Order: sequence, then C-alpha cells, then structure tokens
Amino acid sequence: MVFADRSAKVMVIAQSGAVRQLFTSTIKKSGYDGIRTVASIKDAVGVLEVEPIDWVVTTLFKDSEYNALSLLELISSRLALKDSRVTLILEEEEKEFLPTAYELGLLSHILKPFNKDSLVGLFEDFHKNFEKVAWNHAKVAAAGLRKFLQAENKHSSLLNLEKGMLGVFPGELEYLLNMAKPQVALGMKEKAKASLSQAKLIAFGQESKVKEVAKEILGDEEAEKLDASHEGGATINSLGINTCIVIDSDDAARKLCADSLKNLGVGEVLEFDDGDAAWHWLSANKNFDLILQEWRIPKLTGPLLVQRIRQKFPVCPIITISSLLSEEDIPLVQEMGVASIVKKPLSRDELTKSVVYVVQQDRMPTKAQVLEDKIRRLLEAKKYKEALQLREKFKRNRDIPEGKKKIIEAEFAYSEAKFEKARDLAMEVLRTQSDSISILNFIGKCLMQLNDYVAALKCFTKAQTMSPKNVQRLCAIAEASHELGDSKAAGDALEKAQNIDKGNQAIERTQITIDISAGDTEKAKAVLENLESLSNVVSYLNNKAIACARSGLFEEGINLYKKTLESIPQKKVEYKSIVSYNLALAYARMDKLDEATTQLDMVLELGKSQVYLKAKSLLLKIKKAKKFGSKLQLNDNQDKDSSPEQNKPTESGASQDIKKLEKEESKTLEEHTEIIAAMDSDPGDLCCFRVFVNPEKASSTVKGLLNQKIRFTPREAVARQEAAGLEKLLKRES
Repeated sequence: MVFADRSAKVMVIAQSGAVRQLFTSTIKKSGYDGIRTVASIKDAVGVLEVEPIDWVVTTLFKDSEYNALSLLELISSRLALKDSRVTLILEEEEKEFLPTAYELGLLSHILKPFNKDSLVGLFEDFHKNFEKVAWNHAKVAAAGLRKFLQAENKHSSLLNLEKGMLGVFPGELEYLLNMAKPQVALGMKEKAKASLSQAKLIAFGQESKVKEVAKEILGDEEAEKLDASHEGGATINSLGINTCIVIDSDDAARKLCADSLKNLGVGEVLEFDDGDAAWHWLSANKNFDLILQEWRIPKLTGPLLVQRIRQKFPVCPIITISSLLSEEDIPLVQEMGVASIVKKPLSRDELTKSVVYVVQQDRMPTKAQVLEDKIRRLLEAKKYKEALQLREKFKRNRDIPEGKKKIIEAEFAYSEAKFEKARDLAMEVLRTQSDSISILNFIGKCLMQLNDYVAALKCFTKAQTMSPKNVQRLCAIAEASHELGDSKAAGDALEKAQNIDKGNQAIERTQITIDISAGDTEKAKAVLENLESLSNVVSYLNNKAIACARSGLFEEGINLYKKTLESIPQKKVEYKSIVSYNLALAYARMDKLDEATTQLDMVLELGKSQVYLKAKSLLLKIKKAKKFGSKLQLNDNQDKDSSPEQNKPTESGASQDIKKLEKEESKTLEEHTEIIAAMDSDPGDLCCFRVFVNPEKASSTVKGLLNQKIRFTPREAVARQEAAGLEKLLKRES
C-alpha cells in the first residue's frame, strides 16, 4: 500500500549527481515526498542498517565494492529488509543481469537511454500497471520480467516464469494463456492445447480472449478444432489439487462435480454417496486437498460430517454444495470455516468459479475474513510457522479493523500458553463490539485454562444459544459443569451432544476425562484400551494437570496425574512414562524429592521412551540435591513438562518455534539468514523471489557480482521496525 498512497520512503542510489537529481525530481512528480539520495550502495547499506526504506531505485554499480545484485540477495535473505523493494536502472549492455535480478526479488527495471519527459512517462506507466494488478508486487514484477524475456525470445525462461506464477496464483487465466505461447515456441503444441483448453474452462466471460490467443499461436484451423474438442478436458493441473473428495447422494450432481474437477486437471477425485462412507475413508487417510460436500446426505449428515472433518483436519478447505441450508445452519457453517457455498441446481461454471476462488484464497489469502479463518485453523493444526507468516499480512493490512487484529494476537497468545493475556485481549474486543460466537468461544477456552469454570460456562452457554449444533462446545459445557460439581448439567450437555452425533469422538473423550477426574479410573481404562484417540485424551488430562500446577493448584494437579496414570492401559508404556515423568516434575517443584524419585525410577523401569533421558537427568539432579542438602535447581528449558502428542511440546509449539528462532537469531546473522528468510518468505511474498527460477546458467560476470557479499548489521532503528513486524518471533527476551 505504500505505493498506492505514495507514502513509501524512497532512496535513489547513483554515482552521478545529475542522475540522482533527475530521478528525485521525477519521483517527486509521481507524488512521493520522503526521498533521499546516496552516491553508492555501500552508503545505502549504511542507511538501511538504521532506517527502513520501502523503495530503492539504483544503478547496477557493477564495478564497485557493493553492487545491486548483492543488494537484492541481501534483501531477499534478511528479515530487517523484508519490506524493501528495488527498481534497477540499467544500461542497454547490462540487460544480461535482469533474469538474475528478478530471480532475487527485483520489482521493476528501467533501461537507458531516457530523458526527463520519457522518464516521467515510464513512472506513470509503472504506477498504472501496478494499480491494474491491485498493487501486487509479484504480479507487477512478473510483468516487467515477461516483457524483457519476450523481447529476448527466452522461451524456456518465460515458461518457467508462467509456471511459477500459476503455482502462486492457481487458476488465473492470464498465466495459462501466457504459458501456452512459449510452449508452442518450444515445440510443445499438445501441452499448449491443454493449457488453452483449461483456460477456456476458467475464462468466465473472457472466452474471446482465449480464442484470440489460440488463433495467434495455433492458427485459425487448429483454434477451431480446439473449440470443438475442449469438452474432453485439460490435462494441466493449474490448481495444484492432487486429490479431491466429493460427497453427495445425488448421482448426477456428484458426476457433474467429478467431471468439473477432472477438467480442471485434478489428479484424483474420490466420490462418496453418504456421510458414513466418506468419514470411514477420511478417518483413515490424510492426503487430500479439497472437500466438496452436500449438506443433506444420508447416514452421517452434513452438519455432523463437517464437524468431524474440522476436528481431524482443521486446515483442509471445504465447499458446501446445497440449497437446503437453513438459517439455523449458517452459524455452524461459519464456525466450521466452510470456504464457500454453491447452491443447487449446480451450474458447471458456478462450481468451477467457486473451486478456483477457494483454492486461490487457500493458497494466498487476500480477503480479510479468509485470512483470519486460515490463521486460526493453522494454529489449531499446530502449523505455527505458516500462521506466523500470515499474521504479518494480516497485521499490515490497513483495511482490517484493529479489533480483528487484536483477536489474532489473542489467538497467538493462547498458542503460547499465555492464557491471561489472550483472555484480556479478547475481552477488550468484546467490550467494543457485539457478541460473536467466535469471541465467546475463544474467551471460554481461555477461562477453562485459567480454571475459571463459572465464567467459561457462561461464555459457552451463550455461544451455544447462537449456534446450537456445535458438538465440541457441548462437550466443553459438560466439562465446565463437571468441574463445578454439577454432574446433572454435565450429563445433560453430553446427552445433547450424543443426540446430535453419537459417534463423535469428542463426546467419548469428554466422558472419559470426566470419569477420570471423578475417580472412576476402571471405567475409563476399559474404554481407553480400544480408543483410537488415546493420545488426545492423555494429552488433554496431562496438560490440564500442568495447567493446575501453573495456577498454583499443585495438589489438584498431583491428583489428576495419579488418576490419569491409573486409567492408562498397562500396555501403553509411552503414555505411562510421560505422565509419570510429569508427576515426578510436579513433586520436584513442591520439593517432595522422595516422591519424585519414586516416579522417576518407574519411568526408567518402563524402558526407553521420549522422556527416558530427561528422567535420568532429573534423577541425577535430585540425588545431588539430597546428597549435599542443597535446593534443587530446575532448568526451565530442560526440566519441562512433556506431552504425549507428537510434535506438541507442553509449552505451546508456537512458543517453542519462537524460542528456537530467537536462539538462531542470537548467533551470527551471516550463518542463519537462509533459515530465517525461508521461514519468513513464501513464493510471491517478495516479487518473483522463489517464483521464477532462471533455467539458463548465469554468466561468469553475473556470478562475479553475486560473490561480492555485503556486510549488514541492523542497528536499533531497524530492530524496532523488525519487532513491530514479527514481534515475538524474533524479539530477544530481556
């Protein structure tokens, strides 16, 4: 947006004072005020070390200590420079550097010769073209690179560019059409026809444009044949969907969906005519990319199936195909993050439009609500790095209200186990806007973690009146009621949940946790013997005991650990080891070293497990403390609670990812720029960086410029800017 409203801080770098003056005056005429000039890239780097610059306009400096290619490489690998964009001014004989420059993240280029008037026109065209692509940096960079590659007849490079753009912007007509041109030039006529056939399917009112391109590259006769045979479908998978699930009892509707998906190049379409069959397959598999689901299906109906899917697959996009949704259904549809609703009777065009839109938004969200939902679902799926990346886009979007941004910060605080902060942020938002199901639900979750069951129950109950079919929330109501000693209310809530979906495993897990908390460990053990989701149950109880300890409720935590241990079947050794270790740790924190020793001995007797070495280490510390009569010193990083869930540290995964990156950042930046940059940049985030890969080998001259590495040490001003961007991700703990 700094280009749209001309608020970008600009720096012009040129050895010639006349060139600096010419570009400064021209850029000012374009509406920019904050412009500064320097005579070398070395001076520019000195500025960048202390001050964020949005737009760098520079000559190549191929004979200097620092050059523009090295600057681009630096920008693409440093978090402190993640918002900087570069326009390169080149002599005609320097054009060979352009593919590498765009590969490194160049925004645009200007070729000499030019004069004052022509330069004004070039900047006007640049901003007009930028606006046409809604100020998307990758698209405007691709347009500049494409123009150069076309002029130089570099067909292999062109094809790589269009494939890369199609990967970032799946199903976009422009890139399919652009791809067909170099395919023909490279002798890949059949592939070009496939590209054009698929382009026809997604033209949506631009069929004449497809026809025009087809005639241009194939000739009139073959273009007409393409029109006649296009129903055969395309073989190019422009959406990048490998497997799609279609669930509908209507044979005709299911066939239309399957055919439409196959025409879009989807690799595999699996069809199911009822919810039970679909769920049986889904619960045993995880490699699929999209679900199309009718709302009114036999056996396991849509409202129940979508909840089970969301519990197991938080991130997978879902499209509902139905005209039978009632007003009562809509809140649940929104809660479950259904990406789109396509009404029946089905239209092939409308269905195709919806699929293309959903895949595009899933790949690169631009809509505020889609972005918010995806961040939330990524956190639920414990995909913290992806969530952190999207958070930056969300925070920097000026069209998103501050309240929405605060809720996302609350979600991250929750994922870092900072439950009080998460609750307070959400409460601030709730005070300034009307009640929403998502906020009430979120506050209820926070309050449960803080053992405030009375307030949590109020939040859940109110949210449930707004969306009465949510099974997981009824389970939360049952749990809160049980904690408050109201077994009747807990039973009533679970009965309501069973009346909605008796087979939902969330109900079974809740019943088991209630039984264990109530001391009925034999009943719980009998069920746990065959429960598929044993890990989830034990993790939940284990983490609840940890939450008690964090809140100072040590005895409650100890008792819950003991009950959990009694309930775990004897053959589940790994789970027993983890809970025993956490119980030992709880005793150690209470200075009950004999009891801690007993539990640690049990862990070691059980044999190798993920906590075996931690148990040996803690036992050694306890023995030393007892021998010398000293106070036991626990290391927060090593002596921390463990969780049965794979890849889920008790201290949240998000918090662990953040601490890991903080540790990496504290080492020399030169060693770790690639790790951090890879975490921070998705294809399309930085112009054509990681989108375009030049198939031609770089010349020795180009390699020589890239070998000139730039020393860069961000100082306080940039560090503050960086913290404002990725806040806790890289902020060192004081």
